[in-house]
Amino acid sequence: MIRSRRTGTVAVLAALVGSGVFAAAPLEHVVRDGETVGELAQRYDVTVDEIAGANSLTDPDLVLVGQRLAIPGLTSIADAATVAATSDVNEGIDAREPAISHEHTVAAGETLEMIARRTGSSVEAIARVNALADPNRLRTGTRLQIPVAALAGEAAGTAAPASIPFVHVVGSGETLAEIADRYGVTVRAISAANGIVNPNLVSIGRELTVPGVVFDLARLPGFVKPARRHLAIHFVRSAAMFDVSVSLAMAVGHQESGWQNGAHSVVGAVGIMQLTPATVEFVSLELLGLDAELDPLDPVENITMGCRFLRYLLDETGGNVESALAAYNQGLASTRARGRFNETKAFVTNVLLLRDLFRDARDR
Repeated sequence: MIRSRRTGTVAVLAALVGSGVFAAAPLEHVVRDGETVGELAQRYDVTVDEIAGANSLTDPDLVLVGQRLAIPGLTSIADAATVAATSDVNEGIDAREPAISHEHTVAAGETLEMIARRTGSSVEAIARVNALADPNRLRTGTRLQIPVAALAGEAAGTAAPASIPFVHVVGSGETLAEIADRYGVTVRAISAANGIVNPNLVSIGRELTVPGVVFDLARLPGFVKPARRHLAIHFVRSAAMFDVSVSLAMAVGHQESGWQNGAHSVVGAVGIMQLTPATVEFVSLELLGLDAELDPLDPVENITMGCRFLRYLLDETGGNVESALAAYNQGLASTRARGRFNETKAFVTNVLLLRDLFRDARDR
């Protein structure tokens, strides 16, 4: 299947300039299908006339796909990163994500403390949002709204948690012993952390906290906005579910949208992982085997589909990360038939650089 190229901000990093990865250079934008000079002017906070003048355009309404346009006033990668950081306003996207992260259905034997620990929230915040009279009494099947820990902490005037636990989602045929061996912990430790009475009975799809392995929110790269840091737990969960590198999934999401759930492209790609309708259909119905499509506007389901699609592309390319990333951006059939476009090469380079920065957040 073909995945149309994304639009959105140029995901570049001021931090990379300081590290010497990129040298200062005039910023160029490669025109994509459906883009107009007016849209580019709004994105980069310049005027149409300024772009036209810098590129000797006699008619700003006539630009070709693949044409390189110099962006006046942006003379380096660092300048572009500044624009990218403020692009929510430029694109009409609300910079403050909802305080509710997702909904959780209480499983048998779960306590509020266990749920809070697994979701990166707090017992007090969950109890308050769901108006629980007695936090110590939970009924199996109860649907709980899970508040974002960082925002809940701000509202209550308390400090937000510095880390979230690493979560493993049990796959078909997996045993607790195999999971413990994978993460270098003991069966007893996993059982204790998750209230498991019989280690030989774990159900497919159950979320297991892996004791001793955390994802340090404080060590997430500084360019991840505070209001979006709670999304890290969903990347951790979905990446574990499909055996994809967490840092790679996070990097793809940030390159595509800056973790903006409201991001959308002129070709219909939406959400954090910038999924087209065709990709949503393919992942939901064929790869996941569902009876209906998942909702790409739901941040959790969007990340889930993006991670599953990454797994598919990695499998199709023999585990070659660069080839899989190229296919994610350009389309698997296109990269095989036509090689990588220049934009695709830049996409792959940026994602790999981002991956290295996201790797630092995982700790033991």
